[in-house]
Amino acid sequence: MKMGWAMVCLAINIALATTTAAASPEYSRAYESCMVRAQSADPLMTDCANEETDRQDAALNTAYRTLMGKLTGDAKAALLASERAWVTYRDTECRFEGSQEEGGTAEHVIYSGCVLQLTYRRVELLRDRLKADRINGPADGH
Repeated sequence: MKMGWAMVCLAINIALATTTAAASPEYSRAYESCMVRAQSADPLMTDCANEETDRQDAALNTAYRTLMGKLTGDAKAALLASERAWVTYRDTECRFEGSQEEGGTAEHVIYSGCVLQLTYRRVELLRDRLKADRINGPADGH
């Protein structure tokens, strides 16, 4: 039963990754092409996700630095604490997700797909905050 559940989860992760890549301008065309070329080969899909995570991580760092530059006082300290907690959450959550296939090749696919998806979501969250700050002015925790 474990294998059946894990394969369902793997299929969902792959579908989410490829659907999101096709529907989202934030996932690169290189990622979408890479996933097509991977043809469900676990090591290749992991490589695709890792390469896209590098691109998303660069976007995350840019958004984080930009937002940090706009914040002051308590809001700046809160963002720093939030980012540290988020990294811990992302890594722990993705290890948990990957553990459904512990020791199997799909473990790495699930883990890397999870890291990519959570990193993408964090980029979106920080970008949304930047947009809100442009409209409302910076929030400084008051």
